[in-house]
Amino acid sequence: VAKQRRACYINVLKDILRPYIASIPPLVDADYPIGIKIELVNTSFKIDASNKGVIYIKVIEDLLVSEGKILDDNPLYVRDTGRIILNESSTEGNKMIITLFKKVIDEAN
Repeated sequence: VAKQRRACYINVLKDILRPYIASIPPLVDADYPIGIKIELVNTSFKIDASNKGVIYIKVIEDLLVSEGKILDDNPLYVRDTGRIILNESSTEGNKMIITLFKKVIDEAN
């Protein structure tokens, strides 16, 4: 039952985010590997960043792949998904800012 409930929540979240992901142009080979940063702006937070972030990152990765924006979400393409930033604002209202960025790999390490 818990797995079914979680799947339902994930599908609802995907439906909400899909139109925004659809507006992102597809990446090309030179864009990889990438990182994903999510900034959540809210009037108040009742939950910690990691609890929100785990679900959001997975849903966004899955949508980026299914909508043809990135080739895959494996480590050859996505190298950084650890960026969840919470910003409380009394003036901006609630919003999510998704940033895809070129992940520079330090070959020396």
